[in-house]
Amino acid sequence: VLFAESTLTRRKSHFLLHSISVSASITMDLPHLARVLDSTLSSDPQIREESSRFLLRNVLPRSDGLESLLLLSSSSSSLRNGGGNEGEQLVSDGGKLAAAVAFKNGIKKRWIVSDLDEEEEETLEKWKEIEPDAKARLRVLVLEKALEEDEASVRNTNVKNQLAEALQIIALNDLTCTREFPQGKWPELVPSLVQKIGRSILVEGGDSQRRGETLINSLTVANAIFKRFRGATKTDALYVELKMALDGFAKPLLEVTRECAKRVCSSSGSSGSNEEKAQRKQMVKALRLCLRIFYSLNSQELPEVFEDDIAHWMELFHGMLNVGIESGGSGNDEWGVDMDALRAAICDALNLYAEKNEEEFKPYLETFVRDVWTLLGNYSKEKSSDNNSQYQNNHEEDEDEVERYRERVASSGMAFLTVVASGVHHTLFEAPETLQNIIENIAIPNLQFRTEDEEIFTDNFAEYLRRDMEGGDQETRRRAACELIKALAAKFPQSCTAAVGGYVQQLLAQYVQNPSMFWKAKDCAIYLVLALAVKKKTNARGATEINELVDVADFFNAHIRSELLCENATTSHPVVRADCLKLLTVFRGFVPRDAELQMLPHLAKLLLDSSNVVHSYAANCIEKMMTCRDYSQLQQQQQQLQQQNSTIAASAPVKFAPNDFAPFANDILQNCFNGFELQDSSENEFIAKLIAKTLRYIGGGGSNASGGGKLLANEVIFACCEKLCKRLDEAANNPRNPTYNHFLFEATTACVQCVDFSPNSQEKQRVESALFPTFLGILARDNAEFTPYVFQILALMLESAAVPAAGTGGVAVGISLTEQYLQLLPALLAPHTWDRQANIPALVRLLDAYLKAAPVQ
Repeated sequence: VLFAESTLTRRKSHFLLHSISVSASITMDLPHLARVLDSTLSSDPQIREESSRFLLRNVLPRSDGLESLLLLSSSSSSLRNGGGNEGEQLVSDGGKLAAAVAFKNGIKKRWIVSDLDEEEEETLEKWKEIEPDAKARLRVLVLEKALEEDEASVRNTNVKNQLAEALQIIALNDLTCTREFPQGKWPELVPSLVQKIGRSILVEGGDSQRRGETLINSLTVANAIFKRFRGATKTDALYVELKMALDGFAKPLLEVTRECAKRVCSSSGSSGSNEEKAQRKQMVKALRLCLRIFYSLNSQELPEVFEDDIAHWMELFHGMLNVGIESGGSGNDEWGVDMDALRAAICDALNLYAEKNEEEFKPYLETFVRDVWTLLGNYSKEKSSDNNSQYQNNHEEDEDEVERYRERVASSGMAFLTVVASGVHHTLFEAPETLQNIIENIAIPNLQFRTEDEEIFTDNFAEYLRRDMEGGDQETRRRAACELIKALAAKFPQSCTAAVGGYVQQLLAQYVQNPSMFWKAKDCAIYLVLALAVKKKTNARGATEINELVDVADFFNAHIRSELLCENATTSHPVVRADCLKLLTVFRGFVPRDAELQMLPHLAKLLLDSSNVVHSYAANCIEKMMTCRDYSQLQQQQQQLQQQNSTIAASAPVKFAPNDFAPFANDILQNCFNGFELQDSSENEFIAKLIAKTLRYIGGGGSNASGGGKLLANEVIFACCEKLCKRLDEAANNPRNPTYNHFLFEATTACVQCVDFSPNSQEKQRVESALFPTFLGILARDNAEFTPYVFQILALMLESAAVPAAGTGGVAVGISLTEQYLQLLPALLAPHTWDRQANIPALVRLLDAYLKAAPVQ
């Protein structure tokens, strides 16, 4: 039967898969299995689903099935389709990758059997741990296939990576030392890798290109199995396993690194044939893997074998960092992204030694500071666009990949300099000209807003917010540059503040000349101020301690306020507005109270800004201001207490009250709901969170200043409740954003808490009439994500209606349940409602509320 998707009908696909299942249940037929693997790549979702189910039920539970998958994942010329033409492959390249992925998943499920997911209960009997004899065969076979040298296999990198991950899973269990197996269950693994690596790097003659690929495959496997030492908890068993790895691999690793570095360093330049250039690039890739293994083996502490050879390693690092940069550039004309990846790995290793092995690393510190400094300076001098074009022309490499590795070099290099600047050897940077050089040639160039940043800002605002607001930028240039400036400012506050302040003024002056053209200058200036001024910060509180030499209030009034007031609406760039909102959010505890209150109506207008990032930042800023504390007063109090030698601990007073926000509450809520209508913000979680916070903070904030009633009118609350129900209905039909959904229910809960829910209250009836149709619709659809929220809010409504009355001694007075509550009760008692674990706490609370609200009824 031919697997031609264009001619297969659904009936034929069912017949085909059924025939495969029958034949495979008798014996593991490789041609049939190959067709199933190819069908997992079909454009027809039903064929893909049936094929995946076949693998799950008929192949993965069998040990010979795993062996067959392994054979097909790297099938060579010896495995051909007996019914096809001579030389025809048994399985396609896509099928090979599918086989490798399926094999890895089978190993993950069956090498060590653990508790199964509920979805896998139907195949519970088939999931058995692989037999010891089969494990022994699979160990040998997977290592053989992962290191296979035939031409068809060595070039299939994706398959090799999957097999390396499978080996990592096996090694994690079988290299563990126990009393029964003091050397682990697979003591032959490391010696086999060493033998393979030695043969591929030291043997002369033959196909050097293939030997290079074999070396890379071997190092890839070694890198995968040694990753387990990174970040692992220190135990005696772990150190026994680490010692075994060091005894077998540390010395060979040095020899391989030395040989690869020799070939790279001695052949720097663009001379040589294409074959020689390809071999040199292979050596660079191999060196990068060697450095990752070096990092893994040194991640716990400095082993004695590496301490003895530290001079050799540092000499190799120094040579590799300086390959190709003698002319003043980054030296990537010949090497491309492979050299960037190697340099990033070296910087990671240097960072590790500078943090953990300060004493042993001290003799080499100054050399590497100079090397990394020079490297980063050379990178900064190159224009990113020209360099990327040169990469693509010379190496045909993807522009995103080029930028990703350049980002890694910059962030890793600056992280190393930050560690040095934060430690006892910070005096290396104390000279004024040194600080100026670092700020001008390293920090500022890496703080610049780049083309790729602008693309993310415009086209993928959710990713931009994740990076900037949720800490997803830990390994970016901008974050690394900010951390470097913070470290320098902590050690050299006077000189660093003066140097950075000078550049800030220059950038702002450039912006003033032509705001529409030089908006990136102000963006950089704001980031410089954020890096320089913040000494302590939390996500919940913002900045809690600032650099006293930086006048945050003055900077806000002079350069931020006008942008947020939209005084330059025609020339203000959305990135600058977003930066200004971020600065206000971070320094909300230090900007004068009156200045922040004056900004509230303008911040409410920014909720309707056309830029998704800007109106998300505006929502976040207003929400954070509601519970802001005055840390400027706290810092002054602490200084006074220190002068008096007092041990009394001061605390930051609350900066605002609900009364301060009440005049703007209607505009904030209205603009929030209108903000949902903006493009790509229909499920904006920051806006949803602001709605919930406004209703809870202002709606539950008591009476207004004149004592004339609640801060938030009932009509406003009812309108919000109706709009929230409408959005809940839309979200229930297609749940996509759990955070957004959560804050919708938080806001709905706040609506319930803001009104009088006494039994005969009209407010109660209006809220119930708005909520019940939505809640019943959610329960009717049996939406697993939403039902726990519905049960909790229903419980809250009953609890609020049955509050203790005066003179009852705290006992709730019973009420008469409406028909809506009574009709709901049988469904709550149905067994299937209790099947989901997430429903149980909410259901218990709801039934308890029923019993307390109307015990007789």
